[in-house]
Amino acid sequence: MLMTLEDSWNNPQNPYDSFMVQASAGSGKTYQLSKRFLNLVAAGAAPSQILTLTFTVKAANEMRSRIIGDASRLLVDKDLQTAFNLQAQAFYAQAKKRLKQKS
Repeated sequence: MLMTLEDSWNNPQNPYDSFMVQASAGSGKTYQLSKRFLNLVAAGAAPSQILTLTFTVKAANEMRSRIIGDASRLLVDKDLQTAFNLQAQAFYAQAKKRLKQKS
């Protein structure tokens, strides 16, 4: 699913904005932080320079496990790589349009 132009800039997975994900238990915060981590790395950030915080050891372990699992699947699953790359390409195409509209 491709994001709209506005969605891409208001989405915590946008690697060019800082976000605080604040929500109730079970709402997907760990999922969102894990995806954001992978998007930041895909945008060129060094994993050692990314800080993701959570308030429980359980959530931290879940986030670490999810990031490692998702990254491992991306390394071996060509279909997943294609989907991830298409999402990134759509984001950058929309970002380029937005920049042109502002100039």
